[in-house]
Amino acid sequence: MQAEAFTSWFAAVVQDDMNQGIDVSMDVQALLMPPSRNAKSYKSMYAYGNHIRVRSIESNMNTCDSGVVATFLQACHVSNNDRNARTESYNI
Repeated sequence: MQAEAFTSWFAAVVQDDMNQGIDVSMDVQALLMPPSRNAKSYKSMYAYGNHIRVRSIESNMNTCDSGVVATFLQACHVSNNDRNARTESYNI
């Protein structure tokens, strides 16, 4: 199977790099670990500036979401003579 070939190849390459003393990031090393059999559950979390709750937790709450989120791009110059514009993004 193709996926098994990739996983064994990937593990061999990373292990070979580690044996040679090459610094392998913790994220890459974590990809070698098998998935955990322990499931975790959370009643709420913060993600991308939003507070997300499980619906059963919100049953006794009154909430209102009237916000608008947008991303804008703007070309910025240091002065009028500046020919190298930088693009900046703004989240509003």
